[in-house]
Parts: sequence; structure tokens; C-alpha cells
Amino acid sequence: MRLSKKLVFVQSDPRHVSRIVEFFPEMYENVQHFETHEDNGMVSFETDHTSSFPEVAYQDELCYRYINRYFSCTYVSDSIDLVNIDYSSMVVRFQFYPQTMAERAQELLPVDMAVSPTEFTHVLNIVHLNEKYYYGFFPKGNLFCANKIYDALHVPKISRAYHKIVEGIIRGNIPINDTWRVFDIGAAPGGWSQHLCTLAGEVVAVDKANMLFDHPKLTFMQMRAEEALKLLDPASFDLVVCDINLMYEEIFEILLNLQHLIKPGGYLLFTVKMPRRNPKVNCARLLRIVPSFLETFPNFDVQRAWWMLANLKERTVVSRKKLILN
Repeated sequence: MRLSKKLVFVQSDPRHVSRIVEFFPEMYENVQHFETHEDNGMVSFETDHTSSFPEVAYQDELCYRYINRYFSCTYVSDSIDLVNIDYSSMVVRFQFYPQTMAERAQELLPVDMAVSPTEFTHVLNIVHLNEKYYYGFFPKGNLFCANKIYDALHVPKISRAYHKIVEGIIRGNIPINDTWRVFDIGAAPGGWSQHLCTLAGEVVAVDKANMLFDHPKLTFMQMRAEEALKLLDPASFDLVVCDINLMYEEIFEILLNLQHLIKPGGYLLFTVKMPRRNPKVNCARLLRIVPSFLETFPNFDVQRAWWMLANLKERTVVSRKKLILN
């Protein structure tokens, strides 16, 4: 039976599943969450048959690091029925889930189908879940190969933290442009500054440790943040970012001393660490972060506080300074 909408199965690490469910509908048009299989890290999404998802996602640096495989499917049945599909001009490569199905390929598929793992024109995706077969033929470009895409997109990153600021800027809806001045606190080794220099007009970075990154737009102040504050003018930054390995109470103490650097209407993006392994303790801490921030910083509104794909044991907060201050 042909599905009314294309069904795309995304396989990832089970630890990423809850965040992927939120990520794809937010980032791509006409994509709705369909079903989740947390035990095997599989999430399915519905989209229009004409949609370019997931092919567009293949090239998205925000998500390809977290995805193992994609399976686009247009049919569902109790068995694989290819009677009404003309595959005579195709050379097919299979992509199965679970992988053990590959052992049954001869039993499941027609003997007259031309097959090649390298010289193929189409991909046949087959997913077996909940006693149903989901399957579909797609052109060769539909095959997701993480290593090849990584090589094509890869720009050497100073650190993995680079991916956090990329995601935080986009999903935090921060309208940064090349007229902005940005202050990066705790910047070393330079992952955040590396990306910010591609977006802003000037980046001022401060850290006692050495930076492994340099750029014409970057001014590096190798000192403690408290010392740097004495050298910077009030209301001189459009965005302040902070990714320091501290709990939120300690982060707030640092931010209190530098909030005057942010222009009215400017933005503050920071991460808070969640080091405890006890889920109940972490959950209680999460519930306190935003109310505590708003109480501590009455001249700021919180735009978003969330668990990004790029976050590990931390959460990201984006706030904006009010235009009219209390």
C-alpha cells in the first residue's frame, strides 16, 4: 500500500532520540513526528512526497554528526510487494533495518532485480518494524553516507564546542550580522570564536588559557574576565556568550558583573552544566534555572532554554536585554 505521505526513519544513538524528535520538525518545513522507537534509536517522521527532506538534512552540519542512517519509505505492507513497481531500468543497492534482514534479501526480493553495492542507480530502503515492512525506491543521491558528507562539509574545528554555538545561534533565533560586536567569555581554545568570526564584525575573546585560533576580526585578551571588564565600555556589545564549565549559580555570578556590557536589545547566550548523574536532582535543577535567572537579571527576558543536540551534560539558555530597563 502506498503511504499518503513519505515516511522517513532516522536512526541515531538512543541518547539523542528525544532531542531529534524536537529538532527535525523545528528545522525543516512540512516534517511531523510520527513514531519513536527509543530502544533502537529510531525515530520516524512524515513529510510530503515532494519534500526534499531528508536530502537537505544530509548537508546540514547541525544534524549529520548525530545521525547514523536515514530510510525514506513510500510503501507499507505485511510483506514486500514490488508487483506494481517498475524496477527494470534500475540497478539497486539495498539499505535494510534491521541489518540482519540483509541475510534474507534473496528470499524477500525478486530474482530478476539488478543489484550492485557500488555501481547502482537507485536505493531500496527496507525497514521492518512492528511486524510491518516499510520500503521505497529512491535515486542514488538518497543514500546517506555520514563519512562522505563529513569529508565534504568538514572545516577543521578548534574544538567540539564549535557545534554548540552553531546550533545555539540558529535555534536561539539570534539575528547576528556583520555589524555586531561579540564578547566571548572563557573562549579558549577558540571553538565559539571560530564560528562567531564568520558572522560578526568583531569578536572580543577573553580567557587565561591559550587560544588555538586567530582571525583578523578577533581580539584576544589573555586574562581573567574580571580584569577584562575594566578595559571594556558599557553597552558596547550586541551579544555576549559564555561556555564555562560551571554550575548555573557560579555562571550567574560572572554574568552579573558583565551584564552592563550588553546593549539594550542585545543578546546573552550561555550554557549551564548538569554534572550530577541523579536524574531527579538534574530535573530539579533544570526547573530552577529560568526562574532564578529572571529573578537575578530583571532587565533580561529568556527567549529559550533547552537541551540542544550538541549539548552533553549541559543546557543552553538564550536571553535578551530589555530595551527599556527597570
